[in-house]
Amino acid sequence: MSPPRDPELDEFIDEPVPPVAPGAKRGPSVAPTPSGPPRSGAPTWLIVVAIIGVVGLVLLGVLSSLAIYGVRRYIVQAQLAEGRNNVTAFAQGITHCFAETEHLPETSSRVPADLAMIAAKKYQSAFRDWSDEAFRCAEFSLREPQYFQYQWVLDEGATAGKVVAVADLNGDGDPEVRLELDVDCSGEACQLGQTMREVSPVVREQR
Repeated sequence: MSPPRDPELDEFIDEPVPPVAPGAKRGPSVAPTPSGPPRSGAPTWLIVVAIIGVVGLVLLGVLSSLAIYGVRRYIVQAQLAEGRNNVTAFAQGITHCFAETEHLPETSSRVPADLAMIAAKKYQSAFRDWSDEAFRCAEFSLREPQYFQYQWVLDEGATAGKVVAVADLNGDGDPEVRLELDVDCSGEACQLGQTMREVSPVVREQR
């Protein structure tokens, strides 16, 4: 005798079962597993951001180096301009001195007296620093702080000489720059040298 059937299950029991393809197995369906090795590592966008960051740091370093070089070059050019301008002015003053006195002044002292006073720094001169005949007759003195040491040097013939300026820009104790401009008064009038001699580096002049 068959067991009694539950009326609520009759609709499921009597529902026809869909056919199964040959070779297939009944059971719950399973999603296919993707083939190939599993993906690992950082996302592509993160790698791109990292590369851009590294390139940016390299460019920033290059630009910083160029900026520092540009600033240093500007400072050196400004320091050289001081020396060139003052040497020219001093030499022109010597020619005026000769026109008034008909002789060239004796070799002057250096201002400042010690090169260490302008070693990678400026020197603020005093009025007494410019008391030698050459400075007074040429009416040459500086009120602003200076990077260069200035001097008038008379040649042995007493009809010519030169204005000299040296600077110790890096503070190593030796002058890196030496400027010289000749003054020749052997003719009817004094003449300045056609060009200013610039020597760098130079050896400390021994008196």
